Formats: sequence, C-alpha cells, structure tokens
Amino acid sequence: MPEPPENPLTAEKALLGKFLFWEEQLSHDNSTSCGTCHLSEAGGSDARVGLPRSIHPGFDGLFGTEDDVAGSIGVVLQACGGSPLDDGVFFPQRQVTARRSQSTIGAGYHPTLFWDGRAGPEFTDPETGLVLIPSGGALEAQAVGPIISMVEMGCDTRDWDGVRQ
Repeated sequence: MPEPPENPLTAEKALLGKFLFWEEQLSHDNSTSCGTCHLSEAGGSDARVGLPRSIHPGFDGLFGTEDDVAGSIGVVLQACGGSPLDDGVFFPQRQVTARRSQSTIGAGYHPTLFWDGRAGPEFTDPETGLVLIPSGGALEAQAVGPIISMVEMGCDTRDWDGVRQ
C-alpha cells in the first residue's frame, strides 16, 4: 500500500490503528466506532444500510420524498454536555448521514476519500492548520473527520480538546 513519506507505516502504528478503529469510546456517547460503519462482512461498508432507520431525508429535509437517500446510522444529536438536542429531523433517534459509508477496501490507494472528495490528497493538522502531508495523506485526512462530526461520532460543538477528555 502506498504511504506518505511523512507518515511511514510501522507495526506499532498498525496495531494502534486497529485498536482505534474498533474503539467505541472515541465517540461522544461511547456507542460508535469506525468499525460500526465499516464492516469487512459488508465489503468494508455499512451493513445496516437498507434498514428503515438508515434513511436520510435528503436536501429537502422531508422523509418520503424523491431525494431521500440511504445513509449510515450515527449518534443521537447531543450537546457536548450530554443533553439531547432536537434537530427537527431525527430526534429522539440516532441521526443518519447523507451518504452510505465508503468501503475501507482499497482506501489506501485513493487520492481522496469521502463521496465528495473532501479528505485528501493533503493532510492538514486540524488544530494548527499546518499542512503535515502535502500529498498522499487522504487516509490521515479522513481519519480526523468522523470523530468530531456531530452526526457520526461527536456532539454539537466537539473539538479535539473534547476528544482528549
């Protein structure tokens, strides 16, 4: 697998990555890991897509219309203090992403990740804004998004200080 020279693969990093991939405590409510939406049994994607609870209402925000999409089930929208928030769409149930999670199979070979290509090819430190990997950093760029996303694993104002707590 290609790897950026700024972040060479080591056995220790691979082991840490496996632990973190399955760690539900990275989510704000301790319920969701990366592996929740990326299962090898489902081709590296979300096996829950197709369930009635995996529908996102699309751009118009209304269920049962033509723009509804199958997405990946995330967390209940919460304030970072733990209080549930009514988003007017999913409350009190878990939110659903606007797209199904992409497969992890072959992900290291893609110059960009996410359906809209927002991760990569460069990796920018989410706290300092410094470009740490100018090219080939799609995996690193992708890995920092879901943890602070209020739909996938985070809460309404989660930042990296909140993740470290």
